[in-house]
Amino acid sequence: MKSGYSAQALENLKENYTSYGSAGGMSSEVMTSFITAEQIQQDLFRSIDEFYKGNREKLQHPEVGQAAKVAMAASLEERGIKITDEIDSALEQMAQLCQTDYENYVRISLASLVAAYMPKLTKLAWVAAGVVAGVTLIALILVLSVQRTAPARLRWCINAFSGAALFCVLVPILFRIFVKMENLRLSPASFKNLLVSYTNSMVNVFFYFGLIYALVVVAMALAWRAAFNRSKQAYQARKAMEY
Repeated sequence: MKSGYSAQALENLKENYTSYGSAGGMSSEVMTSFITAEQIQQDLFRSIDEFYKGNREKLQHPEVGQAAKVAMAASLEERGIKITDEIDSALEQMAQLCQTDYENYVRISLASLVAAYMPKLTKLAWVAAGVVAGVTLIALILVLSVQRTAPARLRWCINAFSGAALFCVLVPILFRIFVKMENLRLSPASFKNLLVSYTNSMVNVFFYFGLIYALVVVAMALAWRAAFNRSKQAYQARKAMEY
């Protein structure tokens, strides 16, 4: 992921697992041998897919717990330590702890809170889209009624779309200047990286709208120039015929 969430989550998990293992006499290599950044990213994407499908429950990853137990058991056997029922129970508890920690990192943070607001946000987005469409329609009607000639109407549209393009360019620039997302004090760091990246990506969408508006302005400007040249040529032709 561009946000670096997977790498940060892997680093945090390795630190946690190392501390768990030190209490049980396990080396850092053993406790970090069963997880990778690619695995975290894959499971996080799966969690996001399930979230948008309507599944708000935390996904279970018993394979992580099983891999942790196998790695720890293999380390004990290499050191000639016999695995008794008591030791096996301790390994099971540590593996379960590793699994729970992993599951917390590969789920959408604050998913329960986000899920409650998603229907409201969706409804608000549709309302906002309707308001924008209504305002745009009213503006076009006013332009067409006030301006009687096609060149004047086109000129007004060029000015309006130019202003919209400028607005879309200024929004992300001003956001970066006045809103310092990187200064947020959030924990864990992986969640902060994900939030900062997601927010910046949303704001950067304005650049794409600005580009679209700019292309529309260029097309209308070319149309206006072509119409102006035709009018100029027609005027010159009439003057030539008069003389």
